[in-house]
Amino acid sequence: FRWSDGSYLECQDMFRMSGIFRDVYLYNVPKASVRDHYITSKLSSDLYNADVNINFELDNRDCIPGKKSIKAAIYDSEFHLIDRQSRPVHYIRDNGFVEFDAVTYCQILTDLMTAMVAENGIKAIRQIAFTGQAESLVVLGADGKPLMNAISWMDERSTEECKLLEQQFTHEICEAVTGQMAVLPTWPATKILWLKNNRPEIYQQADCYMLLKDYIVYCLT
Repeated sequence: FRWSDGSYLECQDMFRMSGIFRDVYLYNVPKASVRDHYITSKLSSDLYNADVNINFELDNRDCIPGKKSIKAAIYDSEFHLIDRQSRPVHYIRDNGFVEFDAVTYCQILTDLMTAMVAENGIKAIRQIAFTGQAESLVVLGADGKPLMNAISWMDERSTEECKLLEQQFTHEICEAVTGQMAVLPTWPATKILWLKNNRPEIYQQADCYMLLKDYIVYCLT
C-alpha cells in the first residue's frame, strides 16, 4: 500500500500526494565501501567493564580485491619527510585463506630501502623503525627459514578455533591475559591452533613463530 488512514491522521492540514515535495539528496559512494555497521556492547557481571563489538557490512559491488602495499619513508633528524615510496604485495587468496611469501616480502622491502637510500644520497642511517597493521604470522623451522607461506592478519581460516577458545576461556580471562576484547581469527594463537589441527606436519616442524615485523628485523640482523 502507498498510504494508510494513519498517514492522513498525522497530517490533517495537508494532502499526501505522489511526487517529490521535500529536499532530495543524492550522494555517491565508492564501489567498495561500508554499507552499514552494528555496534553492540555487553557488560561484565560486576558492571564495571564492557565489551564493545563492531560489525561492518561491506558493499563491494564489483568484487574489487583489496590493495595492500609495502611503504617506506625517509626522514631527516628533524622529522622532515625526504622521500616516500611503496611497492605492491601479492597475496594468495582462496576461500578465506590469505597468504603471502614472507621471504619475497622481506626482499622487496630491503630492495626498496636500498634504492631509496641511493636515490636520495643518504650517507648515514641513524635508526630504522617498523610498523604494520595487525598480526601476520610467520612459521620458522629449526634452520630459521619459513616452513610455509606467511598467514596474513586478514586470513579467516581459524573461525572454528576461535569458537573452541571461547568455550575454554571467558572474555574476562582473555582480556586480562591478552588485552583483547574478543577472540578473532586475527589472533596468531588461533592460527597456530589451526595448524595443529589441520597441518600437523608443519606444526611438528615449527621451531619459532614470529610476527611479520619481527621476521623482518630477524632478516636484517
